[in-house]
Amino acid sequence: MTALDPNRFYMLYIYQGALLVFCLFIIYKILTRSKKRLNIVFSMVYIWSAVGLVLNMVFAFIIIEEIVLILDFLTNFSVAFAPIFLLIFNMILLKSEKYMNTPKQLGIIGVYALVLFLKIFFFVDDGVIVNESTDWFPIFSLAYLLYVIVISTLFTTIPILYTSYRIYKRFDDLDIKKRWKFFIVGVIGLILYMDFVFIANYTSNIIVSIGLSISLLGIFFYIYAMYYGVGRQLK
Repeated sequence: MTALDPNRFYMLYIYQGALLVFCLFIIYKILTRSKKRLNIVFSMVYIWSAVGLVLNMVFAFIIIEEIVLILDFLTNFSVAFAPIFLLIFNMILLKSEKYMNTPKQLGIIGVYALVLFLKIFFFVDDGVIVNESTDWFPIFSLAYLLYVIVISTLFTTIPILYTSYRIYKRFDDLDIKKRWKFFIVGVIGLILYMDFVFIANYTSNIIVSIGLSISLLGIFFYIYAMYYGVGRQLK
């Protein structure tokens, strides 16, 4: 197997290429509706996801171990970083933009970025191996995987789901509540997709493989469901 065998070429440049185009389309839709702060924050979820996809496509051409490791680190950082903007989006809806002002938003983003970046201490200690012996596929150590999953779960997954539920309970309009359910489903699907991708870099367990396959089939729906679910909030 080479760095660009047919299966990997399909996943990177056909499947992920289509996913990248779809993310760019959603970004365009969000920002053309309005360029207010709420829209910009929400679009950042898709922008950082797109950055991760681009980086992943770029380092497939490279077979220099040190460069591939750096690009893999940045790819994983970008993907894990994206959900923090979902949390900020939810907090703005709950508290208002006046309460969740720019300094508070930057503070939350900065703290999460720093804590997430600290995974580098696991990374440099053979946390990720990617070279000819792994057919240029990243292999995570258990410590590195657990750090990424635990940090993302505590800082983004749990707070996002909690604030999403609180927002849902505040809505009185049945149509808005129905649409918000799509948002919640999309968020859960996106989070599961990211977690399965990370876990698949550690193990090829059949359950993980099945979960990843289901997530791959549903990711287009999930990212659109989030956009559809918040439609009225972005006007």
